[in-house]
Amino acid sequence: METNVLSKTIKSIVDQRLLDIHTNYIANIVSIDINKVTVQPLNMIKAYGRKAQKAAVIGDIPIIMPYKYVYMVDKETNKVKRIEQRELETGDTVYCGVCDRDITEAKKGNISAMTGRHHNLSDSVVIAGLSKIEYISEGDEE
Repeated sequence: METNVLSKTIKSIVDQRLLDIHTNYIANIVSIDINKVTVQPLNMIKAYGRKAQKAAVIGDIPIIMPYKYVYMVDKETNKVKRIEQRELETGDTVYCGVCDRDITEAKKGNISAMTGRHHNLSDSVVIAGLSKIEYISEGDEE
């Protein structure tokens, strides 16, 4: 019986540690400041023994590609008429990557010593905006 309890305890600890490792996530842009954004991750965070809650807003995230693609689709035929590339805007949904290590100094162009921080949401970068679809009528075409 003790082995079963020990096994469950170890499994719970490992499971919680895995939930604490972040690699990539989807978020909404809260604000933009030239080449940096503040985002709201669109996933819930759950600490062991607690209820799930919204992830905290994360600021000062560098942008790799400040664009999204917008598919202009005909309402009648549901066919793509053209694809436009547009700059990211507040409210857009973006794909974010989490760096393996602390990037505080790297964002300034400096090499930094190893810190104990790894796979932390604070070390995110916005990779790209998720594409959108806009439906147009035949008269809306250029």
